[in-house]
Amino acid sequence: MVKFYFTEDGKEFVTPAQLLHEINQEILRNSGRICYLDIAPLLRLQSNIVEAKVQELVKKNPSLTIVNLDVVSGLYLDKIAREIDQTLAGIGELRLSSLSHRFDLPLNFLSDAIAKRMGRLIHGHFDGEMLFTEAFIARQRAAVRGALSGATRPTPLAPLAQAHHLSEPLYGQLIDELIASGRLSGRVDNGQYWPDIFLQFRDAWATSFFSQNDYIEYTMLERLHVSNPRGFSEALFSGDKGLALTTCCISASLRDRVDTAIVEALAEKSCVDISSLLPPSLSAKDITSLLRSCPSLRKGQDTAVVLGGRFVASVELLMGFVASFEAGLKERAAKGLITLPSPQGTRPAKQQQKSKAKNGKKKGKSGKRRGKGRGADSEDSDEAAGDGDSSSAPSGSLTAEEVEAALTKFLPPDVDADVVPAAAEHVLPQLEEAYARVCVSLQQSRSDQTRERRERLQAHAAALYLDISLTATAADQLQEEKPIIEKYLQRTLCADAANALLLDVALRNAPELPEGAAIVEACGEVTSSDVVARCDVTPAARMAILGGIPAEDAKLLKALWEASSKKSCADFAEELYNVCEALQVRVRCDKKSERERLEHHRRALAAAATAEASAPALLHLTSMLLNLRLKGLLLLSPPRCVGGLLKNVEDDLPAESAATLRKLHGEVTAQLKACRTPSPSSVSDTRPQQAPTPTVKQELLDATLQIALQ
Repeated sequence: MVKFYFTEDGKEFVTPAQLLHEINQEILRNSGRICYLDIAPLLRLQSNIVEAKVQELVKKNPSLTIVNLDVVSGLYLDKIAREIDQTLAGIGELRLSSLSHRFDLPLNFLSDAIAKRMGRLIHGHFDGEMLFTEAFIARQRAAVRGALSGATRPTPLAPLAQAHHLSEPLYGQLIDELIASGRLSGRVDNGQYWPDIFLQFRDAWATSFFSQNDYIEYTMLERLHVSNPRGFSEALFSGDKGLALTTCCISASLRDRVDTAIVEALAEKSCVDISSLLPPSLSAKDITSLLRSCPSLRKGQDTAVVLGGRFVASVELLMGFVASFEAGLKERAAKGLITLPSPQGTRPAKQQQKSKAKNGKKKGKSGKRRGKGRGADSEDSDEAAGDGDSSSAPSGSLTAEEVEAALTKFLPPDVDADVVPAAAEHVLPQLEEAYARVCVSLQQSRSDQTRERRERLQAHAAALYLDISLTATAADQLQEEKPIIEKYLQRTLCADAANALLLDVALRNAPELPEGAAIVEACGEVTSSDVVARCDVTPAARMAILGGIPAEDAKLLKALWEASSKKSCADFAEELYNVCEALQVRVRCDKKSERERLEHHRRALAAAATAEASAPALLHLTSMLLNLRLKGLLLLSPPRCVGGLLKNVEDDLPAESAATLRKLHGEVTAQLKACRTPSPSSVSDTRPQQAPTPTVKQELLDATLQIALQ
């Protein structure tokens, strides 16, 4: 069955073979190149039919190719090859990109077409991008040979090509050919031609300078057109000859000299400045790298330290200074020449009140128990606070100037003074730690001393509370002497108890007592406690303490001080107990504590009476001791109450002893009037200038003292 293709108007038809023939004719009629979309209108057929037949024709005829909708024949390519050859012969060189634009053909397609026709239709040289004639290549080769034969230094190729109108794509190949053939003696690197004569001169000069000076700077090599000076140095002075650093390369002999100087300094426990052995051009980074490469430092890192980037010092030298400085700190601390930072207790009163309010919520329950208060908790918390303060390191302890001054005195005179700042910076952290340890130890010691003093003050205040309470109770049985005894207690025990609590609060808030406030240690007085005789506070010191403690505590202590002179002893004792509880001072007021306190006074009075040599004082001690022994009454009273005290115990004494006491009392009173002594207000005020006769003391002992001492 025969197949036909009708034209678009349907008036004609054509066979497939005839259609292939007519398409081939149209290609030939258009000089071997035509767009197949233009064939369909010419043949008055549908475009899809024509496109299919074009594809079929291209498969059957290898000389035909479809390029960008165009059907290109081999005849057309031969034609443009002849045109290219004619053009090339006229100008000597052609660029493929310009030909592609000229003939509107892809670069790859045109390149393949030209390559197939080289030597047959196109005469010249083709490198894939450029077309040259042999004559043009010969002229270029001669120009390159002439330009580079006389070069004695690195020559940039781009300016040379521009100056001699050389073809840039070609002259690189020509240079490589000339170098490979031996016509040019040199090499091409980074767009420059390097003549061998220059390279030989550069290597010889660098080697000569290095051998004479033991180093060579990279800047010198850069002036000799070395793009990678460090790599050049490593290649030229490889192995054991040199050491490449950041800015220069040094010889191994120079490194050995530095290492020898370091070994000698370490052996002498001294310091050496290695910069004096090195060229001045070496940077700090170079010196650091050099020191790292020294065998003495690699092997003995624990024996040497680098200071300031250029000094090498013996660790033993620096550790000796640290030990000496720390010993000096301890000596200064022992002499009290180190000022400690203010403890936590010296913060403003408002902050202390806030902290007390927070702590009071946690400890409020313990204050409800009578006789214990919050004393136990207070001691524990005070100790914890003291430990916390002592463990904190002081801030701003040492200055670099102080360390430098000490270093200057410690270092040997032959050591360079420039090493002092660097050495001070190196040892400063260790010295600050030593200073912190000394301050912590000193602060702990002072904290322990303060805690001990506070414990003694609190014990003293508690003892005074019992003395005041017991004496006030006993004074009720001596109605005539009660006002005198109460006034005496107000001036002595009450005032002393108020002062003891004041000093206790002062020590809570400051490590030292202000001027005018003092704790008089126990001196054997009958009215004193076991550890404290009395607390002396001047009015100025009292005002200073009240102004430096929390307002709540100041209010309590001020009221207590006023009560010591305005209220009765019983009321003062109650006020004292309340203040002790508020200040967390432990006060024991049970029967056992009272018995222990009475026994303490009995022993104290007995010891004082046994050792006393003054008749008035002995009579005074005997009267108090008899009341304590026979009545169980503690009557701490002034000497003017001796008569009342003796009268109180007459009924409990043998008649003979009572008569003897009355007689001795009369004699002592007469003696005191005769001596015209001042009005008796205390034991010390009523002691006569002359000791009593042995007969008077013996009579007193025989009469009553033995009874009291039983």
